[in-house]
Amino acid sequence: MRGTLILLLVVAGLGFALWWSERTERDQVDVGPEPVAALSGRSLHEAVEVTLSASPDAAPVEFAREPGTPWRIVEPVVDVVSRARLEAVFDAFGASRLIPVVTDDLVEGEDGREPSEDSLRQMGLDVPRAWLTARWADGHEIRFDIGEQGPFGDDLFVRRDGEVWRGEYGLYTALQGTADDWRERYVFGHQAAEARLVVLDRLVLDDSGSVGPDTVRERLMLRRVGAEGWRLVEPFDLRLDPGRAETLVGALLGLQIGSFLRGRPGELTGPIDPDAKAEVEIQVQGARGSEAVSLTRLEGAGQFLGHSASRNLWFLVDSPPYAQAVEVPLQDVRAQYLLTHPVEEAQTIRIAGPADRLLELEREPGGAYRLTRPAALPADPTATNELLGAIRRMYTLRFVEDDAVELARYGLGEQERTSVELLDRRGQPLDVLQLGAEAPADPDAGRPAGVFVKRADEPHVVEVDREAAVVLRRPWTDYVDRQILNVESGGVIRRIVCTVGDAERRMVYGDDGLWRVDGEAGELDAGLLDEIAGGLRELRGDEVAVTDERFGDAAPDAVIRMVGPSGTVLAELGIHDGEDGDWCVLARRPELAYRLGRLTSRNLRLLRPE
Repeated sequence: MRGTLILLLVVAGLGFALWWSERTERDQVDVGPEPVAALSGRSLHEAVEVTLSASPDAAPVEFAREPGTPWRIVEPVVDVVSRARLEAVFDAFGASRLIPVVTDDLVEGEDGREPSEDSLRQMGLDVPRAWLTARWADGHEIRFDIGEQGPFGDDLFVRRDGEVWRGEYGLYTALQGTADDWRERYVFGHQAAEARLVVLDRLVLDDSGSVGPDTVRERLMLRRVGAEGWRLVEPFDLRLDPGRAETLVGALLGLQIGSFLRGRPGELTGPIDPDAKAEVEIQVQGARGSEAVSLTRLEGAGQFLGHSASRNLWFLVDSPPYAQAVEVPLQDVRAQYLLTHPVEEAQTIRIAGPADRLLELEREPGGAYRLTRPAALPADPTATNELLGAIRRMYTLRFVEDDAVELARYGLGEQERTSVELLDRRGQPLDVLQLGAEAPADPDAGRPAGVFVKRADEPHVVEVDREAAVVLRRPWTDYVDRQILNVESGGVIRRIVCTVGDAERRMVYGDDGLWRVDGEAGELDAGLLDEIAGGLRELRGDEVAVTDERFGDAAPDAVIRMVGPSGTVLAELGIHDGEDGDWCVLARRPELAYRLGRLTSRNLRLLRPE
């Protein structure tokens, strides 16, 4: 028995030893060799030369710098490098870890024992898919050859200075791109925070984009003034809203190149003199020195030809990006010559004109507006939105050179002008504009008619869009809500009575739920009568006028009353026969007359006693 137990213990011990040996060998295989840093502790950011190629057929792209200076492309062109693209490569190689690959067919090579040509061919390293070399100021150099995809799918074979490794697949993708992809596509080297002076000199073209003998140039100069932010110093000295100014400067400095041109423009860009004054010239001064860029529209191409003097570079920009970078934010800054506050900040909008014309709209807590003068009435939402849009469009189309000492010359005299005031919650003015006479159109210059305008607190006269000014000069009745009646429940109205002189005709709502004319059998269809009653419950007008101006002291031609179950008069309408349709006057608002639409007018005529 004892001998058997000893035998069992021996067998168990041998089994444990065998299991432990296999486990240890398996764990060692799973752990594998330790990965090493691809750059062996160095950084590509500190190198002085980097050359790379994205494929065997691609020409190498070379980057160089003096220690402490920015990188530049030196081959195949000399230009500013895209810092973002180059830093992505530097970071990819700097973070990469390499795992050694051991082959059993090593041969003697220049750097010691190396894999055979057959092994290199299988790993795609006999003719590398891509490669990168880097050299540092102390003369140290590293070369990476990028081979085929590795056994795990997300890796690849890398040869570094003769030795073969496995590395991340991102090393290959980081090197992809044409020579132009490595060039900086931002036209300006300055970022918005680095700029101190921006000058925009441009031709002011008409809507067709054509240039004529009378086309004028506009020069705008913006200067950063400490904590105050940007200020317009040409053509006038004006404070600019920090947000709008930063948007314009940021958009200008964010302009990007669509495609690069080799050398000076040729036949590709059409008949243009590259030495002539450009349509748009932009200058920037700041932390990076001085930069100058010119842009000229190419007829029918939907593009601009650009030239950067600091980079000695010709390029193309598509029209939509140009419009987004220049025209859109410039339009917003132009608006600020007149409006220094967004219209949404105004609690009250007051418009006063000749002949005691007055309109006042006040914003309610929910954001809607209500008329407060000349009468307290609900405001029409559509007309109010058109008014707000017109105020937003009050941007300068043209500066009038003269400071307009004689304001009457521009229709801006005290008796002729229209004043537009934006007031805050305390009734204090945010902005006050004065609208004057119409500026005549100039067909030869392609300039449409405008309107002369000035800020009340500035001497400068400018010209604005005529259509925007027309909206601001509408009669106050255009802003009255056209809702005449709104009887909430259809069951409330039991009788509709129409009176002409001493004659009377009644519509009665029966217990059967049908309308009929009292005392008449089948004269009017029940469905038509229901349509008439429904139209009266939510009656709207098409147009509003002042009663006295439209009808004088004339009494209504007919009166319509809506009566409830208890005999209470719910609403009363006075009807006037107008020259071009029926007009309806609501008795609760005797100062206003509402013109009804043709269908409503026809239905109301059917109610008149014969």
